[in-house]
Amino acid sequence: MNYYLLIFYCVFLITLFIIPTYVTYKRTGINPFQFSKEQTAINYVGKAYKIISFVAFTLVFMNAVFPASMKYFSPISYLQSPYLNWLGFSLLHFSYIWIFIAQRNMADEWRIGIDKENEVNLITKKTIRRLITTKHLRLVLA
Repeated sequence: MNYYLLIFYCVFLITLFIIPTYVTYKRTGINPFQFSKEQTAINYVGKAYKIISFVAFTLVFMNAVFPASMKYFSPISYLQSPYLNWLGFSLLHFSYIWIFIAQRNMADEWRIGIDKENEVNLITKKTIRRLITTKHLRLVLA
């Protein structure tokens, strides 16, 4: 289960961040990561998200490669039940599918951050109308 989580996390990052970033850049010539050096809330959240993603990857890697070391990261004992594990895995896969569909519907309009230089069309057709409204909630749940 530990190796599966590491592999899934890598697939998650590659298919939902690295590949869409590359494809969007190749199609449009626009970098989808739109964070600047300004002191704004969105830039702060972007930096915090990068740090949280790095810490999460580190913990998932440590859990897969050195599972005995996880006891030093203050595990929450009442959350370590088989039922909650399967609920978490179910939500993880559900959110992956949901985000994947949402990003494919956004196509070349997909961005992380606020793009002030290029016009970005609001996508309201297809399934995106129902999917995108709670995308960040699903990211948090994952």
